[in-house]
Amino acid sequence: METNVKAIELRDLWKRYRSAGDERARERLVVAYSPLVKYVSGRMASGLPAHVDEADLISYGLVGLISAIERFEPDREIKFET
Repeated sequence: METNVKAIELRDLWKRYRSAGDERARERLVVAYSPLVKYVSGRMASGLPAHVDEADLISYGLVGLISAIERFEPDREIKFET
């Protein structure tokens, strides 16, 4: 699953967020990676009971995405998408 942001821009956003605590960079990272949340939620929803709302999964996924962005350490050279 690809994001709509180029890799070089993502590196710059990570650098600005991690080094300076730039909140706009964090917001941009959330927007850049949000398609991954929708993709994973859609895949998970197909195996869950009908009463589980996909919108709820997306909501919880976005909360998890924000938490993951705050804890991620780009210096470890692991792809965030993984």
